[in-house]
Amino acid sequence: MKLRKKLLLIPLALMSLTSCETLQGLEEEINVVFEYNGNIIYSDYATQFRNVIMPNLDESEIPVDCEFFGWTWKDPDSFHPEDEDFETNFFEKDGVIHYAEVKDLAFNSTVTLYPVFFAIDEIPVEYHYLAVGWYAKTSTSGLDQAKMDAWTVDLKEFLKTNGATDADLESVLVKPYDGDIATAGSLINRDRYCNVLVGFGGNIGSLGGVEFVENVSGIPMGGKTRYVTLITDDPLSRSVFEWIQTPAGQAALQ
Repeated sequence: MKLRKKLLLIPLALMSLTSCETLQGLEEEINVVFEYNGNIIYSDYATQFRNVIMPNLDESEIPVDCEFFGWTWKDPDSFHPEDEDFETNFFEKDGVIHYAEVKDLAFNSTVTLYPVFFAIDEIPVEYHYLAVGWYAKTSTSGLDQAKMDAWTVDLKEFLKTNGATDADLESVLVKPYDGDIATAGSLINRDRYCNVLVGFGGNIGSLGGVEFVENVSGIPMGGKTRYVTLITDDPLSRSVFEWIQTPAGQAALQ
């Protein structure tokens, strides 16, 4: 009985090995080449069972006042971020490329991709009914996510009382910015949608590089006194800026 079992296992093992060899023989490879300034900076291959991790670019490689979006198989100058099909023309950075995404783009089993850059001023600003940025460096601002979550509830109640619709409230953004003041300021400037800032200091302009309308100190939060900053001087932003300077607007921050 033991001998018969062993004899049965041998052909099964052979069949399994043969099947693997057949699959490998049928597996097509697509070479994915990443080219920048006429130079190949990276290449890899994709199969049905293998993805390609996209390379990223250092800040020094990104043109001044531009943003790096990802990689395209088209002429990077042939489309614009305001085009309706903009997002279908490239692979977004910090991701992977799958075989199915490039198999129809390849010529002679190769697809060449080029970096997509756009001047920051050309990129449409992401819409928000209201966008508030807060300094997430807790040791400096005294703010943390729990305080800001509670404060966001109060903020939306204030906005609703002043006429905001449910759709308006859904588009409200309260976003953290971390790092040193120069880093946080750079990110705020890149986003371009903040109306009001909470928890920054008097150097948000001089060191952070953020242009503002008003920057008021002495606002209690997290056991400290910090600043509230008005970025855009429209009625909604100003009403929130002034509300934060009241006890009701500060209650959840403390």
